[in-house]
Amino acid sequence: MLPREIATTLFRVAQEALSNVHRHSESPSASIALHRTEQAIRLDVIDRGQGLRGQIEPNTGAQAVGVGISGMRVRVEQLDGRLDIKSSPSGTCVTATVPIPLSSAEAIKSSVPQHACADTPLSSKNG
Repeated sequence: MLPREIATTLFRVAQEALSNVHRHSESPSASIALHRTEQAIRLDVIDRGQGLRGQIEPNTGAQAVGVGISGMRVRVEQLDGRLDIKSSPSGTCVTATVPIPLSSAEAIKSSVPQHACADTPLSSKNG
């Protein structure tokens, strides 16, 4: 059984990522993948929209992110996880990876599946 705080965090990340797809991407569809190993659980939300079109920070050249992306990142990092975003004009992939505490990890005898974004020709943008 997945700890409630991890399940809630991944649900909220998926919810926000799908909300962003609906509001901003102009993608006709999105896909969600959830992969679990003994050590971690990974959520991928992928669309084939127009990619992130955020503003560029004048002093750093980094892409500015909205409150939703910042909120997703904070939620994931509170669980010692990581939020990665890859985006290009052909789509965006939001990946949240959260470690599973040893006390709640079930014995899973499977190999780590290939990352869902691996086949996606997207450039990396971290915000």
